[in-house]
Amino acid sequence: MSAPALHLVVDEIHRRHADPGGHPERPERIAAVHHALGAAAVAPYLREHPTPAPDWAALTTVHDPAYVERVRAACRRATASGWSGLDGDTYVTAESDVVAARFATATREATLQAAAVGELWFVLGRPPGHHAGRAGAAFGAPSLGFCLFNHAALALQALRARGERVLVIDFDVHHGNGTQEIFWEAADVVHIDVHQAGIYPGTGDVTDDGGGPARGTKLNIPLPAGAGDGEQAWVQQAVVARLLEAWQPTVVVVSAGFDAHAADPLAQLRCTEAAFAAWGRRLGDAWRAGTPKAIVSVLEGGYGPGLPRCAVAYAAGLLGLGEAPGVRPHAPPEPVRAALAERLRQRWGLSLAEV
Repeated sequence: MSAPALHLVVDEIHRRHADPGGHPERPERIAAVHHALGAAAVAPYLREHPTPAPDWAALTTVHDPAYVERVRAACRRATASGWSGLDGDTYVTAESDVVAARFATATREATLQAAAVGELWFVLGRPPGHHAGRAGAAFGAPSLGFCLFNHAALALQALRARGERVLVIDFDVHHGNGTQEIFWEAADVVHIDVHQAGIYPGTGDVTDDGGGPARGTKLNIPLPAGAGDGEQAWVQQAVVARLLEAWQPTVVVVSAGFDAHAADPLAQLRCTEAAFAAWGRRLGDAWRAGTPKAIVSVLEGGYGPGLPRCAVAYAAGLLGLGEAPGVRPHAPPEPVRAALAERLRQRWGLSLAEV
């Protein structure tokens, strides 16, 4: 069977959110990924789409209006100087609000399109979004972590309004605190988040599993520095495969950060391209089997030379191209595994798969 299309949202408007010099979140990130995809075996399957006009009203379904205005006001201040700062980590230019809103809107529209007809989409957006909470920095984080508007959250909210069963998977090396905060008490948003322990934003402990009726729907898997492909493979087999079966999501939204790569300068995990090929293959195979009916991936982090290679490996995995990566699973530290097993048992009636 031939591979299906992978719909790619890419738009040169991202260059209007330009770093003030030396910032790791810079336009060259997208340029490198776009070039690598176009030169790889996935290229014939790509269908490119620009971003639409921003839907400011939709943004307020996941962000407080006052926060949206705060971002826009910072951009107005940047007009004269060229750039301004929302906090010590997060910069804006005069058009950053429009750039971020266009990619957030594109993610929302791509997700609704994918859900309607059963497609694969990959949004190459920047700035990233998963650290942006309802009113800004989430769960007491020291900053917004380069993010302005939460693209994945906007898509998830639109899916909820349509009655879809949603699963969000975040394998960025930093905990997706913004997305998790927005849906903390939403039992209909199941969130699997694998990240490095003890780094920004300082949240995502395995015991943080949702609030109120959503207890057990937020599954955090913090990994120690030095963890690599084996731990990612364990999460895919022991957790993701089990939740796909138990929850039966109709749509999976992926916060696809590639900063768990060994060469990334902002973290200390030791993943190779094989980990991300395995993520793509695991999810793509599930999609080809019918659950979910659609997958929308949103670029989050990735700041080193491995970013374009990891993105290509992930896209190839989604499309089912090449051989399935053979990565031997390796369980996380026993305290994490035990706490995770308890949550799977309590909420889902599952015993943790031995892999």
